[in-house]
Amino acid sequence: METSTSLVMATVSLDKSPLRLAITVLGPVVPREIIEVVQREYPKLSTNMILWDLTQADITTISVDDFRTIASIAKQSLPAGYHGRTVYVGQESSLYNLMCVYTAIAVMTGIPAEYSVFHTRSEAEQWLVELASPATDL
Repeated sequence: METSTSLVMATVSLDKSPLRLAITVLGPVVPREIIEVVQREYPKLSTNMILWDLTQADITTISVDDFRTIASIAKQSLPAGYHGRTVYVGQESSLYNLMCVYTAIAVMTGIPAEYSVFHTRSEAEQWLVELASPATDL
């Protein structure tokens, strides 16, 4: 697990595995911090599953225009041919709802991914596992 404390206000931890990239954000977040993580990590993706755990983050300073900018940069930063799943975790209603707004913006931006938002990390992990292990007919 890598931890970056070079960001101004938030602490961002990365957990990279062959199956997924998990990004855990703690504390108050400004748009620049999210953009830095996206620009640094998305071009190097070796998986098609991304989990953003924001349960301990405060993203209330991020505006709708900031979400549009983040989505545009995410689209530009993804590897060619990328198509995957991105899931966001936010327990509080306001955080959950903000992430639902972002997923709608990301879809409208044309990012080639499926999105979902969950209240718990275990639900989010399960949703990602469904992609890795498609159901088979018996």
